[in-house]
Amino acid sequence: MSPTAKAVNLVFAIALATAAFTPSAVLAKDWNFVVFSRPGEARHLDYLHSFLQQAAQGSQVYMSVYLNEGNLDGSIQEARKRGVTVNVNKEPIHRKNHNKFFLFSHLTDGLEDRHFIVVQSSGNVTNASKGKHQNTVIMQDKNLYDLFRKRFELIENDPEVSEYLTGYGDDPDNEKIYFYPKPDGGDTIKSALERVKPVSISDGGWIDILIPWWTKPRIGVAERLVQLKKDGYRVRVITRDSSEFVDPSVLDTLKTGGVEVAHLPDSEWIHSKYILINGNYDHGDQGGVAWRRIVFTGSPNLSKAGLRTSYETIMKIQHHNIFQDFVHNFETLWDLPRKQPQVISVDQ
Repeated sequence: MSPTAKAVNLVFAIALATAAFTPSAVLAKDWNFVVFSRPGEARHLDYLHSFLQQAAQGSQVYMSVYLNEGNLDGSIQEARKRGVTVNVNKEPIHRKNHNKFFLFSHLTDGLEDRHFIVVQSSGNVTNASKGKHQNTVIMQDKNLYDLFRKRFELIENDPEVSEYLTGYGDDPDNEKIYFYPKPDGGDTIKSALERVKPVSISDGGWIDILIPWWTKPRIGVAERLVQLKKDGYRVRVITRDSSEFVDPSVLDTLKTGGVEVAHLPDSEWIHSKYILINGNYDHGDQGGVAWRRIVFTGSPNLSKAGLRTSYETIMKIQHHNIFQDFVHNFETLWDLPRKQPQVISVDQ
């Protein structure tokens, strides 16, 4: 088979694999899209293998990942043989690196070239990741690429005290990045939810959250969601029902506050992490209060470590196709067979 034919087959295989999981066009011109995996799959690893195979000679690859069992080693070795420099974060000394991001400076399939690709996943590079629901955002963005690369270098140096940093993508109105830890100050997610302003029930505002771990130090997020329920929003949460993963006080706060909570069975292990906002959002100097559709997604759980101590990354994204695909994924999971969500009226 000729190199061109191989390239065509590879691109077709990627498009076919992705189309099964995202309803919108995945090979959009701006190449910003999201990939979802169900138990038994590991689409984030499929893409990473493909991208390593397409990494151009002389290009750079950066990998910062919490758990790495060597699932990508074969593709990494082949890329290095082609003259690709593959950089993998070493284990930090001072704090846990819970990141799951991957950078590719130049991809080529023999037909076209792509530069500055950022992959932000909820999944680790492990066999266990194949048994869980995962989400992975893939974006072509020079500013984001540079910010992630600088963060990679900081983790390599592993300072004892790490800065909480934020930055913007090529489209600053619609792309923002948050690099943890945030040793002190407010809770980033709670602060974001405080920017959501009241609506009338007839306006159809809503907030959906999918998170596997939620500990008591982040109960303020749950309390804010209860307030948003009172402010006219439909609020739904998919999470685990075990106290090993979610503190009982968090669940009690949500359920007694009227928030709809769904627990999926163990066969539908969730490892995705995202928040969807459809409502009045105050962007401050970037447009004030307006109706917005926003995705927050990344590596951290709603835990103290995920905010205060670990290396983590959150992306804030306002792209129509990406938002709609997250909505489709949430609705799919919400409709799965599960333990009946418990909704308790505030008046009871």
